[in-house]
Amino acid sequence: MRRLLTALVVVPLAVLPLAACDPVVPAGQVVYCTVMADPPVPDAAGKVMRGIGWFVCDRPGPDMLTVTVALQRRDAPSTWTTVVSQEFVLHGRDATRDRTAGQRTRTVTAPCATGVFRAAVGSRAVQGTAHRDFAINSPQVKNPCRPFS
Repeated sequence: MRRLLTALVVVPLAVLPLAACDPVVPAGQVVYCTVMADPPVPDAAGKVMRGIGWFVCDRPGPDMLTVTVALQRRDAPSTWTTVVSQEFVLHGRDATRDRTAGQRTRTVTAPCATGVFRAAVGSRAVQGTAHRDFAINSPQVKNPCRPFS
């Protein structure tokens, strides 16, 4: 009984201080952010294709995270044209797991079209005067609205 009582008192007291701590970001460094691009997909009606980008940063989150999501069409073997693009700006905890995955996802849309498409996502995380840039492209998808054509 005494061991149980000790465990019920000591364990929460040992863990409680850690629950409220956020890591301190050293001067000149930026928190780590993961940024990804998902392959283009159609909406449920098959009328619009979506380019999707998502992100998550370590706590406490960057001072500012700028995410640009673009839907691109391949016009030649190594030539990509942006069909639609939008920039999103987030601050601090809005870029961390304190928000749901849905709140950390950004989408751009364009009317369905034939061709080869990809989502392209770029980001800039800023912490004080330091910043970190990152860019990634999704896998290519032929005719996203007609996947079996």
